[in-house]
Amino acid sequence: MSQGKHNSETKRRTVYVNALLLGSLLLLIAPKLYTVLSSPLPTATSAGNTRSWLQPDSLSQPFLQPISNNHWDFDFTKIESFLWRLKVSQTGQLRTDNTTLALLEEISALLPNTLSANDKPRIHFLIQKSLPSDLAGPFSELLEQYQAYTLSHESRLRLVNQAAGEQKLTLLLDMDSMLEHYQQRYFGEQANTLFADKNITTHYVNRRRIVRLNQNLSSTQKERQLNQLKDAYKASINIKSNR
Repeated sequence: MSQGKHNSETKRRTVYVNALLLGSLLLLIAPKLYTVLSSPLPTATSAGNTRSWLQPDSLSQPFLQPISNNHWDFDFTKIESFLWRLKVSQTGQLRTDNTTLALLEEISALLPNTLSANDKPRIHFLIQKSLPSDLAGPFSELLEQYQAYTLSHESRLRLVNQAAGEQKLTLLLDMDSMLEHYQQRYFGEQANTLFADKNITTHYVNRRRIVRLNQNLSSTQKERQLNQLKDAYKASINIKSNR
């Protein structure tokens, strides 16, 4: 037999043996693969689009000790991508300004309104693993403060939105001072820089609502006051952008 025919025959035998081995392997893993693929997905929770992680039944026999006994109510992989966008000051400290506030808002939107007893230490632990130690602690504290602040703020907003007539107007007149009271209560001196930019817009929107609801003003007076508010707001925005 020539060398060429011998090599060809060897290759055919090798392919045949490999095919037999592959087929045998597939037969062995097919039942396990089917069980894993057919396992039901975890059910949705109150956290919106996030899902609780549950250990699949197919892993219960080979792994009797569960990876975790807890069912988590948030997906940290999304949160981590926001953490990477944190900005620091020239001295390397966490900036408490509108950029950090925006990240707090986005991260809080991915979390349950109230963190459970299991979730709270977990989110702090994961933040510590994702950020340098000198940033992890301050940001974890800010996030906890922001969640508490949001609950108080939203409770006040619901009260205003459910009110009508003079009662709504009275609540709106107090809204700016109440908002800043909550900010100082939960953030202390940090509130001055954290909310400085956002409060400009929040107060502007609130004052426009007050003018529109004021029955003691004529249409002409309302229009004049609304224009004055708009001009003052534009001036504030220009000053902010030029800083």
